[in-house]
Amino acid sequence: MPDEEVIEEGVLNPLKQEVQDPLLKQIMQDSALEPEPQPAEIPLPTDEVDCLVIGTGAGGAPLLARLAMAGLKVVALEAGPWHNPKTDFATDEKTQEFLFWNDERLSAGKNPVAFGKNNSGTGVGGSTLHYTAYTPRAQPDDLHLNRDFGVGVDWPFGYEELEPYYEEIEHFLGISGPTPYPWGPKRGRGYPLAPLPLNGAAQLMERACQQLGIKTSPAANAALSARYYQEGVGWREACTNRGFCQAGCSTGAKASMDVTFLPLAVAHGAEIRPNCFVTEIERDEQGRITGVVYEHNGITQRQRCRHLFICAGAVETPRLLLLNELALSSGHVGRNFMAHPGVQVWGTFPEDIRPYKGIPGG
Repeated sequence: MPDEEVIEEGVLNPLKQEVQDPLLKQIMQDSALEPEPQPAEIPLPTDEVDCLVIGTGAGGAPLLARLAMAGLKVVALEAGPWHNPKTDFATDEKTQEFLFWNDERLSAGKNPVAFGKNNSGTGVGGSTLHYTAYTPRAQPDDLHLNRDFGVGVDWPFGYEELEPYYEEIEHFLGISGPTPYPWGPKRGRGYPLAPLPLNGAAQLMERACQQLGIKTSPAANAALSARYYQEGVGWREACTNRGFCQAGCSTGAKASMDVTFLPLAVAHGAEIRPNCFVTEIERDEQGRITGVVYEHNGITQRQRCRHLFICAGAVETPRLLLLNELALSSGHVGRNFMAHPGVQVWGTFPEDIRPYKGIPGG
């Protein structure tokens, strides 16, 4: 009889089980005699770029464009593939699951967050490939919740510092929205395009709010209500009200990064490498970052750089930093994660609402 097992906290299968099968015993003995294979030396590339950007979503793409426009030699590494919207984005939610980051993610601590697979995307353009393109501005009172309600942390700057950047991005992307906007401070410039048509569900809500005396407005959306000329891209066509923003826009009307900032970056000389999953950040003896190691179609490669920008999203960015023991002196890496909440209300009506027509809400 084997010895009685002793349960130890935090230990999985604490006792080593005796192998009974003679063939398995022989295989294990033979393998123990063989020297462990050493990983092949990764060749040191001769080229060094000025800036290396990890991620091509809403964080990495605008940065990549700005760096390229400044005349720097820049490369972006993207874990996902490069999709062709016209041929890859079907009008079917199940077919489009490949846009979601489906790898397992773990969360721990006293208040763990359940990571949904559609909270981030994979592909050149990141999560903007399947976001619903709502682009409201934060209001001044959104920036000091701690001061007003004693929760969260106040932002270190005010609305006035953000306003010129809001205006710049709204006019670059071609935001469709109401002018004048009914809430918040008066704006120097209105939205460049008129609001998109409201779908059936939004029209129901608008009528109900009118009966209750509640003010409503069409939402600002980064989908074009008319043709729009964009620097580095050319003319982008208007939204066809297909209603599948979360399944990838097949016309390019939605301002995802693959049809806005990334073409601008490429026009100024940036290089984008899809299917490149970064695993290691390398440093010299002084601790300065010298490059990264990444997997490309099963082959381990290295890219040297003078400056590194990690723009891989709210989950992958801290994961990379923690794995490589970088930027940990503050104690904030992996903390202060803020989920993006959403409220949905469902109901049935005698008439045909057809909420799948048009942008998903408005």
